[in-house]
Amino acid sequence: MSASTKQLVQALVTLARPQGRPDKGDMTRIAMSWFDMEDWLKALITVLGHGLFRAAVPTEVKAELREHAAAVADRSQNAAWVRDLAAVLDDEPLVVLNPRARRGYALTMSGVGDNFQLHTLLADRLVGDSDQGMVPGARPDRSWVAAATDAEPYLGPENPALRRSRLFDGHGAYVYPEGMPADIRTAL
Repeated sequence: MSASTKQLVQALVTLARPQGRPDKGDMTRIAMSWFDMEDWLKALITVLGHGLFRAAVPTEVKAELREHAAAVADRSQNAAWVRDLAAVLDDEPLVVLNPRARRGYALTMSGVGDNFQLHTLLADRLVGDSDQGMVPGARPDRSWVAAATDAEPYLGPENPALRRSRLFDGHGAYVYPEGMPADIRTAL
């Protein structure tokens, strides 16, 4: 057992003392589980990368997983990925309102992990001829849409994706492109 492992075991033993005398073997197993974490995180990355699996996981479980992964994300890149994958929304109803046109659009969002991706996909779906009920404006470049869906996400410095609109939540708060859809407050 390394010095850092012994220190971790001792810290856990100290924390557990108020509840009685812990079994050092149990405490050692708890401490050693830290070293199994990366393997479990890799497995979670694999399954959370599949939309059908993510959609089957209850919202409360994803929220708890996101919280626990966030707690160690500064020490593990895999934990940061699990945190972000647990925040991806699938089959989520979404209402987009265009106040200028006094029009609303009912959509379903799946596989959207960040708000910049959401901005790009909404512009792709909603920008068009206003006489046909669409939102006026410039549609995003096809390569941007591909990067936001199933192509290589890195576009390079010669073709940066640009945000085409500003989004607000159901309470009027600005939706920052750097955030995640899972953090957007719902109107209800």
